[in-house]
Parts: sequence; C-alpha cells; structure tokens
Amino acid sequence: MAFSFAFYGLIKKTIKLNALRGLALETLFVMPAALAYYVYLFAAGEASFLHSGSSTDILLVISGAATALPLFLFATGAPLIPLYMVGFLQYIAPTLMLILGVLVYGEEFNRINVISFSFVWVALAIFTASKVIEARSVRKGRLNSQH
Repeated sequence: MAFSFAFYGLIKKTIKLNALRGLALETLFVMPAALAYYVYLFAAGEASFLHSGSSTDILLVISGAATALPLFLFATGAPLIPLYMVGFLQYIAPTLMLILGVLVYGEEFNRINVISFSFVWVALAIFTASKVIEARSVRKGRLNSQH
C-alpha cells in the first residue's frame, strides 16, 4: 500500500495533464476490471446496481461522485505543492480510516497495530521536524541577507 500511495503521488505530481483529463484516464484504466467484476457479480446473482431498487442505485451513483471529487481536488493540487508534501498528505486518509474503523466500527487495534502505526507517525514527525528546521534556517538566511 505504501508503494501504491507513493507511486500515485509521484505520477500525479509529474504527469502534465489537467485534473479532469487525468481523472478520466484513471477511470478508463480501471474500468475494464470494474466491468469484469460487475459481470461476475451479475452472473452470481449478487449485483446491486440496477438490481436492488432506485434508492440503492442513487446511493451508488452518489458514492461514485463522492469518491471522484476528492481525487479531482488532489489531482488539481498535487502539481502545486512539493513532492514531499504530497507524500505526507497521502497518510491523512488511511489515518482517518483507521480512526473511523477503531472508534466508530469497533475494529480491533491491538499492540502490534499500535507499534506499527507508531513507527509510521514517528517517522513522519521526524520528517516534519526536519522540514520545519530547514524552513526556519532558510527564513533566517533571508532575513540576515536583507540586513
């Protein structure tokens, strides 16, 4: 998962496409797998879309839009910020999902999970501290050169 987040962030940062075209290409890329899975679900009698009532269909369409909007906003913003910040921001969604799973849905969060999670966030804290120190030294250098 870490590789996929890093690779996705790098691609979003470096490919020179506007956000809407990039999102359209991503959708086209995964559509064959999604359609194949839907055909499988339909054949197994487990498909929901267009088979479980209009309220389910509406919720499924809305959930697609709710998924696409953050992806569009990310694709719009990623080229505008440094790559290290893109990588840092990639940890927000999984962290929020973890918190939601543990606090709302009662998912297990044992000692191994705490240790693993702590390694990631301690590393991010060290990285963030180094960037803050770097920014302060650059700012001091600019202030000293102005006087």
